Amino acid sequence: MEAFADIVASVEYYDRDEGVIKTVSAEAVGDTVTTWGEGSSTNPKWYVVKEAVTINDRITVTGNVHLILADNAKLQAKQGIDVSQGNSLTIYAQTDMVTESTGKIDAKTNDNNAGIGGSKDKDGGSINITGGEVTATSRFGAGIGGGYHGTGGIIEITGGEVIASSSEGGTGIGGGQGGAGGTIKITGGTVKADTVGGAGIGGGLYGGAGGNIEITGGEVIASSNGEGAGIGGGGQGGAGGTIKITGGTV
Repeated sequence: MEAFADIVASVEYYDRDEGVIKTVSAEAVGDTVTTWGEGSSTNPKWYVVKEAVTINDRITVTGNVHLILADNAKLQAKQGIDVSQGNSLTIYAQTDMVTESTGKIDAKTNDNNAGIGGSKDKDGGSINITGGEVTATSRFGAGIGGGYHGTGGIIEITGGEVIASSSEGGTGIGGGQGGAGGTIKITGGTVKADTVGGAGIGGGLYGGAGGNIEITGGEVIASSNGEGAGIGGGGQGGAGGTIKITGGTV
């Protein structure tokens, strides 16, 4: 039976939409907590990573989940985090700026699943990063977005530091190998996305279209070591999609 940690009252997090620090009760993530959910659109389920935690199995998000990365905490998700279509994950830090003490996630896979997003043949769900240091890597899936043959879903980055990569045809951010980028919006934060064959941000290798990509702020570095675009379509026939850049440093 899966063990669950205690509820922690009055956990602070930075609400970037309102620009204030708020408090909430949240369930502490432990190394056996591999299913997160079932929050609704109006009543999300809250979790907090408050120390160094390593989870060896793939984590599954169901419903609407909000995750707080406490200062000096780090989550190592060694099989990544499944956020598939119809489900949502929002990640918060405890402060506005990224510092040495900012909470971290390291979500890595070496297979067909996204680091954070859909598993094999699954589209990504809704993934929102408002703060923290987030590293997500995959092989055939996206670092953040779709699994192998899956589209990226809805991805929004408003703050924090994000490093996302795929080593064999997925995207850094967007679709897995063969998958379209979905809807990607970056309004802030520092983002580095790279891949081999797919687009850094957009569609995967083997014809993945870029999708709808909008950048209005932040610092963005996107690259492809292969046939894909830095931002846009994946290699071997991926259409660029709709790309709008009105701000930030790209």
